[in-house]
Amino acid sequence: MNQPGKQYYPQLDALRGLGIILVFFYHAYKPAFGSSLFMQFLNFCYENIYLSMDMFFALSAFIITHLAYAEIAANGNFSFKNFMTRRILRIWPLYFLILLLAYTAIKFTAAYLGKPVSLPPAAWYVFFVSNFYLEPHVFFLRQLWTISVEEQFYVFWGLALLFFRKHIQYIMLFFAAVSIVFTVVSAIQFRPIYFHSLVYLYDMMLGAYFAWLIHKQAGLIRLIRSFSVKQSVLFYLFIPVLFVVFFFINNNTTGTTNEVFDVLMRLLFVLHQGVLFVDQMFNAGSIFNLARQRFLIYTGRIAYGLYCFHGLVLTFGIIAFAKLGLDDQPLIFLVVMFVITYCIAILSYKYIEKPFLKLKDRLRRA
Repeated sequence: MNQPGKQYYPQLDALRGLGIILVFFYHAYKPAFGSSLFMQFLNFCYENIYLSMDMFFALSAFIITHLAYAEIAANGNFSFKNFMTRRILRIWPLYFLILLLAYTAIKFTAAYLGKPVSLPPAAWYVFFVSNFYLEPHVFFLRQLWTISVEEQFYVFWGLALLFFRKHIQYIMLFFAAVSIVFTVVSAIQFRPIYFHSLVYLYDMMLGAYFAWLIHKQAGLIRLIRSFSVKQSVLFYLFIPVLFVVFFFINNNTTGTTNEVFDVLMRLLFVLHQGVLFVDQMFNAGSIFNLARQRFLIYTGRIAYGLYCFHGLVLTFGIIAFAKLGLDDQPLIFLVVMFVITYCIAILSYKYIEKPFLKLKDRLRRA
C-alpha cells in the first residue's frame, strides 16, 4: 500500500475556522438592530450567518472527495472500508462522548439544579437520524443535527465512489438537481425543511463536483487558478454584492416569491464557495489568501470540538449568568463563553481527538 505524503491545505482549515466563529457568534449573541435601512441590512446579514453551515457541508464533501480521488490516483482503487473507518475515527469518539454526557451527567445535573431538560429518545442520535426528529429538545443536542446529515452523506458518497465512479459526474449533477427541486418545491409550499438532508445534498454535490474537476484538470479549474488581481477582486466582491442585492429583494417581496429568492441566494452562495475552495488552494495571486492566518487555521483544526461543545457551554453559561445577575450583559457573555469553549476545544483536540486522528492517518492511502 502506498504511503504518500499527507496532503494538507491550511487555507481550508482557515475557512473552517472562520465558519465556526460565525456559527458561535450566531448562537451566542443576538444583537438589537435599529429600524434604519442600514440596521435592517445588518440584521439581514446576521440572519444569514446560517449559510456558514452550507459552507461546512460543501467543504466537507470537497475535502473527502479530493482525498478519495488522490487515493484512487495513488493506488488505482478506492477502499470503502478504509473511507468509512477514517470517518468513524474522526466523528464518533467526540460525538458519542457528548451523547454520553447528555444522557447521564447532564440529565442528573439538570435534576439536581431543578432545571427541566428535554432529551429525545437516544436512538435518533445513536443512529444519526436526529435531523428528522423535529420535536423541541435541548439546544446542545439539537445543534448536532448537522453530524447526522454528514454521516448519512458519508455512507451514500462512499458507496457511490465504490460502485459508480465511472458515472460519478452524472450522479453529482442528478442529485444536485433533485436537491434544488426538493428545496424550491418545499419553499413554495412553506414546508419546514431546515434540517432535511435533501436540502444540503446540493451543497455536498457541489463541493464534491469541484474536487472532481480538480482531478480531471478541467478548464474551469485552470481558469480559477489563473485569476488576475482584478478578477480576484471581482470574485471576492461577489458575496457583499449578493447580500446587498438580495437584501433589497427580500425587502420588496413577500410570500412564495420571497421564499424562492431565499433559496436562490443560498444556491449562489454555495456555488461561490466551491470556486472559493479552489481559489484558496491553488491561486497564489488571490487577494484574500488565508494560508498565513494562524489563528483561523488553528481554530479550524479544533473546529469540531468547538462545534460539539459550544452548545453545552452556552446552555450552562446562560444558567450561570442568570444566577450571577449578568444576563443583561450579552457582549461579556459572548466573550466569556467563547474563551471557555475555545479552551475546552483545545483540550478535546489534544487529549480526545488527536489519538484517534493518529489512527485515522495510518489508514491514509494518499
